[in-house]
Amino acid sequence: GGGMAAGISGALIGGWWVPRLGRVKALVGFGVLQALSLLGYWWLSVSPMQIDAVLVVTVIEHFVGGMTAAALFTLMMDACRHPLAGTDYTIQASIQVMMAGAMHTVSGFSAKWFGYEVHFLMAFALGTIALLPIALWLRTVPEIQQQAWHLSKP
Repeated sequence: GGGMAAGISGALIGGWWVPRLGRVKALVGFGVLQALSLLGYWWLSVSPMQIDAVLVVTVIEHFVGGMTAAALFTLMMDACRHPLAGTDYTIQASIQVMMAGAMHTVSGFSAKWFGYEVHFLMAFALGTIALLPIALWLRTVPEIQQQAWHLSKP
C-alpha cells in the first residue's frame, strides 16, 4: 500500500515537474534517481532485516518510479501523430509494458542465480546504462516531438 501511494504521488509530482524542468531533463534526472533508488534494495540485501527500512526503500523507489513514468509517458504522447494518437500511444505503452514484464520475469531468475546483492547492483548498473540511448535519440528527435516541446513551454 505504501509503495502504491508513493508511486501515484510520484507520478503527480513528476507530472508537475516535467514542464518546469523540460521533458528530456526530467526523464534523465528522474531516471538517475530511479537507478540510485535501486541501491536501496542492495542496501537491504546486505543489512539485517528491518521492516521499517523495507518500507522506506520501497516508498522511495516507487515514488521516483512514478516521477520517471510521468516523464516517459509525456515523451511517448509527444511522439504520437495527431490523427492516430490513440493507436500510437497504445503501441508505445504496450511495448513498455511487455518490456517491463519481461524484465520482471528475468529478475526473479537473476536474483536466484546471482544472489540479491549482485542482482541489485546489476539492476542499478542496467538502470544507469539504460539512460545512455537518450543521448543518441536526442540527435534524431522526430519533428513531431520537437513541435510538442516548443508548444508546451510554460
